[in-house]
Order: sequence, then C-alpha cells, then structure tokens
Amino acid sequence: MSFMLYSDFSLFSDNLKLGPVFTLSGMDFQDVPGSPAVSFVNQTSGLNGLQFPDTGIEVNLPVAVPWARVHIGQFATPFTIEGIDTSGNAINTYALNKPNTYWFVNFYKGDLAMIRFAGGGNEGIIVSVCILVP
Repeated sequence: MSFMLYSDFSLFSDNLKLGPVFTLSGMDFQDVPGSPAVSFVNQTSGLNGLQFPDTGIEVNLPVAVPWARVHIGQFATPFTIEGIDTSGNAINTYALNKPNTYWFVNFYKGDLAMIRFAGGGNEGIIVSVCILVP
C-alpha cells in the first residue's frame, strides 16, 4: 500500500530560521554550503514557504520514490530544480523563469532520491514537497 507524504511550511511563523539543516516529514533539508544566507520561512503573496539561499538547497527523501510534486515560487532571479536518483544522476531538470508567482512542478521518473534547488537570488521559495511513498 502506498501513501502521500507532505513537507508543508504553512504551519510555521514568518521569518522562522530553519536552515542550514533540518528534517520535516522524514525529508532532510540541507542548504548547499557557500552562502552566508540560510533557509527560513517567509510569507510572500499570502503563502508561507521555505526561502532558500541562491547557492541552493537539497531535499533528501526518506526513500526512493516514483513520483514527487513541489509547490514553488520565484520572487527574484530564475532557478533550477533537479530530480536526483539513488546513483546521484540527474533524471529530471527544470529551468524555470516565472517571476513573482507560485507554480507546481511534477517529477515522474522513478527512483527519485533527492530534489535539488539552485539559484533564485536568495528569493526562491518551497511551499511544499509531496512524494508518493511506495
């Protein structure tokens, strides 16, 4: 039997510092080293999300999954999102440029073990990460 597992930042207060390393819903979030900025909860356009540094953030999933969905926002420069498999290979890459808005990105290739975000000018936001646990 499979089930959906969510990491959702709507529960946290605005400006709450969570980075550089924390776990939420079994998912391990880690800011990519090299930036003085750390990830924190930010309320933008009515939604709370995890605002991450331009150097990026990695989300290690509790198990390899066949499907994931992220709800994200861009409020400065474009950023990329990569789906990484258990061997460390990028199996999905999205280069997104939809300024000042939120949107959903789906990962459909199996064996997804990590989701990596990079760029965004310190203003990329992850509202939620949802995975299908087999």
